Amino acid sequence: MNKKQIIKIIVCFVSLVVVAIIAVACSVTPSGETPESTHTIESDDGKASLELSEGAIPEGVDISDISVTNASAEEGAIIYELKPDGMTFNKDIVFKATFDNPINSIPILYHVIPLQQGFAC
Repeated sequence: MNKKQIIKIIVCFVSLVVVAIIAVACSVTPSGETPESTHTIESDDGKASLELSEGAIPEGVDISDISVTNASAEEGAIIYELKPDGMTFNKDIVFKATFDNPINSIPILYHVIPLQQGFAC
């Protein structure tokens, strides 16, 4: 083997080691724990989703009981209904929605809570 071949072999080996280190570093959270698995629940129109980490769903609730439904009734408003009503998750959840925004407006988000007499935002 000549010097060029040896250098190529060393560069390839070092590159593989660097890639392996990066892969391991990306699979561990800053706290040193491996990332939790998540469940994603897609809306009926495919434009919104809930991401639930492992352990977020309360005991006695099945993931199939949770739904995200587009309930928009008028132009200019995007409304999603999350079921079951009143459920409290054990951990933080992530709600994501995509929508067309041809005039580059800033959306206003509301969390509406049904009360015995009316609604609260």
